[in-house]
Amino acid sequence: LSAYDRLPSAQLRTDNGGDIGGEMVYRGDNAVAHLPPPPEKPKRGQNLRTWFDDAQVLIDRPAAGTACDMGVSMKGGVNAGSHNHDDIGSYVGVVGDRCVILDPGSETYTSRTFGPHRFDSKLLNSFGHDVPRVAGQLQRQGAGAKARVIATQFGEDEDRYTIDMKAAYAVPSLQSLTRAWTYSRGGAGVLTVEDHATFSSPEDFETALITLGTWKAAAPDRLVITDGKGKD
Repeated sequence: LSAYDRLPSAQLRTDNGGDIGGEMVYRGDNAVAHLPPPPEKPKRGQNLRTWFDDAQVLIDRPAAGTACDMGVSMKGGVNAGSHNHDDIGSYVGVVGDRCVILDPGSETYTSRTFGPHRFDSKLLNSFGHDVPRVAGQLQRQGAGAKARVIATQFGEDEDRYTIDMKAAYAVPSLQSLTRAWTYSRGGAGVLTVEDHATFSSPEDFETALITLGTWKAAAPDRLVITDGKGKD
């Protein structure tokens, strides 16, 4: 702990949430231990959005002083890299303080997690994410499985984000596949997700919603998902 003891108190990182791995990292004399404290979280309405161009991730927030109580995040990205999940086109939706539509996160690590059978895991492959299954196929892995950003349109009341995600699927009959998210700050907040796919021959097309809440069918084409006080 001598290196840790020598660090100025202003540079000590103790905000690791009690994680033993993080604790060990922060107690070492390394680049992470010397990072400045994280910035204060933006206040509600301070920033309507954050756009990460390289990662193709958009985070949308409600405007201050409105009834909108929904925040969302959507991603394109690529199915390659360290600790990768197959999640091109995934999104999450927060209502109040509850993540109603979510990414389930990582699995309990085993020797398989970082071996050739990593993507047998339904948490790491695209089965565990709210993305399409096309012609019975999950998303593929590798640098070639990359989304292409078609358009981003940002406004005070509404943001729209569209990607081409065809490259994520090794389906010969798939001619095109796009996903568009429209986030409206009107009312309590609305997120609309539109998938458009074309094939050279008839194929099955499915998608999913991932939640830890409860759901029920409210109509033939409508689900109500409840998690605490949050509903979608």
